[in-house]
Amino acid sequence: KANASFDPTTVLEVEQKNFDDKNYFAHQEAQIQMATRSPFEIKGAYQNASGLYLNPEYNMPNNGIFGLGASINLLQGLLTDSRRTYLKTSQQNNLLTQNEQKNRENQFLLDAYTAYFQWYYATIALQKQDSILNLAKDKLDFVRKMVSAGEYPAIDTLEGQLLLQDRTANYLTASYEEGISRIFLSSFMWNKNQEPLILGPKNYPINYVSKDTDSTINGVSPLILVYDLKNNILQTELKLKREYLKPKLKLGYNYLFADNKDLLINNAKWSINFAYPLFARFARQEINQYKLKIENTLLDRAVKANDVAVQMNMLQQEQVNLNEQIKVNEQTVVNSRKMTILENERYQLGDGTLFMINSRENKMIEYELKQIKLLFNQVKNKLKTVFYLNTITTF
Repeated sequence: KANASFDPTTVLEVEQKNFDDKNYFAHQEAQIQMATRSPFEIKGAYQNASGLYLNPEYNMPNNGIFGLGASINLLQGLLTDSRRTYLKTSQQNNLLTQNEQKNRENQFLLDAYTAYFQWYYATIALQKQDSILNLAKDKLDFVRKMVSAGEYPAIDTLEGQLLLQDRTANYLTASYEEGISRIFLSSFMWNKNQEPLILGPKNYPINYVSKDTDSTINGVSPLILVYDLKNNILQTELKLKREYLKPKLKLGYNYLFADNKDLLINNAKWSINFAYPLFARFARQEINQYKLKIENTLLDRAVKANDVAVQMNMLQQEQVNLNEQIKVNEQTVVNSRKMTILENERYQLGDGTLFMINSRENKMIEYELKQIKLLFNQVKNKLKTVFYLNTITTF
């Protein structure tokens, strides 16, 4: 579209006057004008005139005359003009559009990856709840047999039932959360025909192996680059506005000839056009407006750059904290499992109670589920980090 402003233009003018059955004059002129990506403009023309009362300037051979020439802006329009500015800003707008597409792509990947890992860890939590639910069922069956044999008190049956009910409720909650996260993830999935894909209950996530993220930013973050590109466009337009402070001084020269015999004869038409608004108030007002726009854009850039830096610092602090929490909680899970095993051994020896066993198991499950949540938060932290580093496409 911007290149179209440099397309050649054809002009045809026909003027004729007849009065009192007399042909006062008839004048025809055809031109082709072509702007260039420089201060020059090239023009070719043909003129013909006839009649009884022609202006002296239209006296010419019967076959008319041809003209070939050029014009140049020596002051306003020498460095840039509306055509060249429009071409350059169009190219810069293309870069801005590409950057906005990159931002949307990064945001989409962040949302999609987050949805996937939410489903991934919800599936792990559901599997854990299913395992401990089956354990509660087996335990209740075992207790009932032991109560029937007179080995355990009857109250242990009630304790086992309460445990089974509690874990059934927890399993239903985990199943609901897994289903919701699976449905939400489906909104980011489609096949090669652009048809949406729906994940079913028989779909399972692939195993994820955690890896360290590179803290090196991949160029300027698209979140910040957008302001640099906007500033470039404003600077280009400001350059044009400053051109309007200069006077218009246009020099034109046209070589004239009627036939081949005239090619070596010095027939020519030249012109000089000068114009300048004395106060140039409109141009000055435009310049001041663009200066304010540029200042606001630079302030917005500084705010966004500071926001990205703060977010990166917070993510780094969170990552260190999560790594420590995962390490501590992992050891807590190991110790809690040991305590549960020991409590089971005491119960079998008749020294413990089913209530204490269930309490130990519940704490162990609490720590295991906490570990799953911590691992999910760790992945979310890494996703946000690579999002701000502009490396999420390589995650």
